[in-house]
This record gives sequence, C-alpha cells and structure tokens, in this order.
Amino acid sequence: MTRSKCAHFYIRFLQHALEKKSVPTLDGGFVGEREERIRLLRADADLREMELAKEGGLMVAIPDVESMLTDLVLTTKARIMAMPPRLAPELVGETSRVMIQRN
Repeated sequence: MTRSKCAHFYIRFLQHALEKKSVPTLDGGFVGEREERIRLLRADADLREMELAKEGGLMVAIPDVESMLTDLVLTTKARIMAMPPRLAPELVGETSRVMIQRN
C-alpha cells in the first residue's frame, strides 16, 4: 500500500468514527457516546451506593477491620500466655496426668 492509500484509508476510518459519534477504546474498537454515558452513569451510581452503605454502617473500611482483628488476636494471645503462671500454683506437686488435666 502506498503512503497516500494509507492516508485515505485512515481519513475514511476517522470520518466513519465521527459519523457514529463513537469514542476509540484501548483495544482498537469503538464505543458509542451513548454507551459511554451509560457506563459513566452506572459507575457514578455504584459509587454513591457504596458511600450510602458506608454512612449507614453497612460497610466498613478494610484498615478498620484489620486493626480490630489485630487487637483481637493480640488480646487472645495475651490471655492464653497468662494461663500457665496462674495455673502453676495449683499444679505444684501433681505427678498424675489425669489429676493435672482435671484441674
């Protein structure tokens, strides 16, 4: 193909796109203006719904959940680690596994 034929082809391609009022996409296709507006309206509506859910307490932020779970794990670990010193005085002198497990 000569350079002029390529230029003519490209000009026709762009004219066709303008006639359809379409917007080129990254994958080489075209999306019409109407479809693009609908997509934008849906995305906006989704964002507003998420904000309402967050304000209504139906949604929480991931960092808040992570912080709460970290606190829960650390508290549980501390309580478990505190058990042996509290139980040791009751088990002093016991040699029977049955008696130790009973206490």
